[in-house]
Amino acid sequence: MPKIIPTKQEQVLFEALISNNIPVYRQKWDGHKHIDIAIPKYKLNIEVDGPLHSKRLKTACSDLRRTYYSYAKGYVTLRIPNILIDRKLEETIKYILKIIQSRKILN
Repeated sequence: MPKIIPTKQEQVLFEALISNNIPVYRQKWDGHKHIDIAIPKYKLNIEVDGPLHSKRLKTACSDLRRTYYSYAKGYVTLRIPNILIDRKLEETIKYILKIIQSRKILN
């Protein structure tokens, strides 16, 4: 399987989560697909989406199907558009940390 090169936004978000002491994995295989950023401890997957994810029907359907397979395994999938990472990184991290906190309570 070829090595998957992360996008700039994926790398920035990954590093920001690491700097907040979140146990993250990049391009983790879940048996069905590669997850951009996975946080298995809290059953949380993060997909960093470029603009084509909302503009192409086939891509949007594939994303929905992938989200379903993760959900069926007990995982929540966050879809974070590139623009949030580019322009609102601190706010994005703040809300991801709040989501992780709520997942801690559930686990």
